[in-house]
Amino acid sequence: MSFLRGAEWKPERIALIAFVLGAGVIIAVFALTPSVEQGRRERLAVFLETIPPEASAAFEAEDYTACADIIETTARTDLVFFEDYETLKDGELINIFTPAEVVDYYARYFQQPYEDLAER
Repeated sequence: MSFLRGAEWKPERIALIAFVLGAGVIIAVFALTPSVEQGRRERLAVFLETIPPEASAAFEAEDYTACADIIETTARTDLVFFEDYETLKDGELINIFTPAEVVDYYARYFQQPYEDLAER
């Protein structure tokens, strides 16, 4: 009998269909997950939205010292910003970093050309 019609091939047909469906699910899962590059862009966008607009402008102008100074000054005077900023740092597991170290972290690892962590 042929593979497609014979009764003795039924387990093999079921296994083949299961393998094809399993491969389709795996491909769909990997296609839907964000890439590392997309994740970096999203995390940088969250950082830039969390910090004050003038600090964000200084960061994008690559004036990292001014950006850190603005963050530090604003954190002392604005409690809502301070809580959002601390939540951001907790989410990135950098909650012991100073504002200058946070800015350096985002400048080094989230802006292109960024340092590849695998090289370390």
